[in-house]
Amino acid sequence: MNTENLVVATDFCSCHQIEISFIRSLAEFGLIETTEIQQQVYLSRDELEKLEQIV
Repeated sequence: MNTENLVVATDFCSCHQIEISFIRSLAEFGLIETTEIQQQVYLSRDELEKLEQIV
C-alpha cells in the first residue's frame, strides 16, 4: 500500500504529546480511522483534521 498520503501515528503522538493508545482507543470507538501496515499505525490526512479537533 502507498503511504504517500498517510502520516505515521507515532509522529503525530510525539508532536501532540499523547500516547498511541489514545489513538487506538479512538479508532476502536469508530471516532477516527487508522491504517495498519507492517505493525505501524498510520493516519490519513483526512483523519488528521478530526484528530486535531479531538486533541
